[in-house]
Amino acid sequence: MISQGLLQAIRVVGGTGNFRSVFDYFSEDVEFSVLLEFRSPTRSAIRGRQSVIRHLQNLNGTDSQMIETPVDIFGDGERIVTCRNAIGTIEAGATIGSECTLVFDIRKGLIRRLAVHHELSTALEGHPTVVPLTR
Repeated sequence: MISQGLLQAIRVVGGTGNFRSVFDYFSEDVEFSVLLEFRSPTRSAIRGRQSVIRHLQNLNGTDSQMIETPVDIFGDGERIVTCRNAIGTIEAGATIGSECTLVFDIRKGLIRRLAVHHELSTALEGHPTVVPLTR
């Protein structure tokens, strides 16, 4: 069974992108992986409690910004999934959309696996319309 404290800590991560609230719930052999999909997928993984915590501390909440929209949370047994969408501005005023999914696999009240999946797409809003040249 998932404790209310763990569920609340996961809500904080889903809403802020700051992982500090779940550090106490990591198992010794926790696995953290990130999959970033844009044009070609990129995946990285880290294993071990101290290595994962050290990596996440370096992010310091910069992985995503606090969002005003609600975060969807789904749970069943030993898995909790949070999902959210965001649009950010990058250089030259271009916008990029991000669907972010966090998957927490839990066993005996501890997080055994944390997977982050970012699917990026260019947002069409704000792009100038191309008008054909006329003679």
